Amino acid sequence: MSTLKADTIQSTGGGAVTLTKQEAAKAYVLFNGTGTVAIRKSFNCSSVTDNDTGDYRPNWTSVFDSVNYINAGSTIGSPETNGGTLACLFGSGDTGFAAGSVDLSTRDESGNRFDVSYVHLISFGDLA
Repeated sequence: MSTLKADTIQSTGGGAVTLTKQEAAKAYVLFNGTGTVAIRKSFNCSSVTDNDTGDYRPNWTSVFDSVNYINAGSTIGSPETNGGTLACLFGSGDTGFAAGSVDLSTRDESGNRFDVSYVHLISFGDLA
């Protein structure tokens, strides 16, 4: 059996290795969804568009190869207590998914949209 040990793996051009056709997260973003929307930490996310109250669109730096990628998300914050977990819904009919972005909304138990302090999103799929 062989053992491969490395501290850093780079592409042939010296930059970060591009993961394609692998089962690793291809994008993630943690952003502040209240006031002026701001990215706290991200990978492969160029920006987040604030469409409306509780309605956001993370935009990918490197696009997916189709709209058939998987999203998972969670939120922390509520209008009453600024704590707790709420629903994070993806897409809007046939228009919410695109290779370069995904629409998501944060909602309470009654289905009402509202801004939250922490929105977490992670996406899996193949990049173009």
